[in-house]
Amino acid sequence: MELKMLDWDSSFFEKKIFSVQLNNDDDIDEIEFHLQKENADLAYVFIPLSSSISKKVADYSNIVLYDHKLTYKMNLSGKDFQAVENVEEVDASPNDDFISLAISSGTHSRFALDPSLNHKFEELYALWLINSLNKKLADKVFITKHKDLITSFITCKIKNEVGNIGLIATHENHRGKSLGRNLINQAHHWYLQNNIKVSEVVTQKANKIACAFYENYGFQISKEELVYHWHFK
Repeated sequence: MELKMLDWDSSFFEKKIFSVQLNNDDDIDEIEFHLQKENADLAYVFIPLSSSISKKVADYSNIVLYDHKLTYKMNLSGKDFQAVENVEEVDASPNDDFISLAISSGTHSRFALDPSLNHKFEELYALWLINSLNKKLADKVFITKHKDLITSFITCKIKNEVGNIGLIATHENHRGKSLGRNLINQAHHWYLQNNIKVSEVVTQKANKIACAFYENYGFQISKEELVYHWHFK
């Protein structure tokens, strides 16, 4: 068992929130005792898909599955990605349209689905974008534009020799134009410029369109995880 208090989440959602990584031999009753002793309001519970402990979790009515999390990975070694025309880097403060585009990228997220958290969902994704543009959560933000409208964007960060794609979204009126593919090509071009040979992106299994897009691009699933929310109040 790995139990950790999440200071940022606790402050943002105004709840005492923990993360818990469960393994097969963990005693859920003991974990519940510790969380109650800490006066927890909520715990994010992460369980590998192959773990048998998920059967025990199903017996707890206050532990609800909100995400089947998929991590996609792609090996960039030996590949060549050129800079993409009409894709540009941006780091300015976002306007309302840009923020709305960021919010649209999270409609399948557990923060949008959990009734106790979704009142803060839009603010959460707006902050994610703002903190990506100011370099706190991302190293680069690439966009495409049509006139003055941002039609698509992607956030990228290099961490532990891996290129991570954070947020990615395309405006609903500009889908089907390969904008998402072009953004990832640009991200991969930047990764290779920095000698990064692995690209990773995380999404929800329920987001069928995103999963199909990543798989058609050439990403492969490297990790599957179930994410539950364990409410105490």
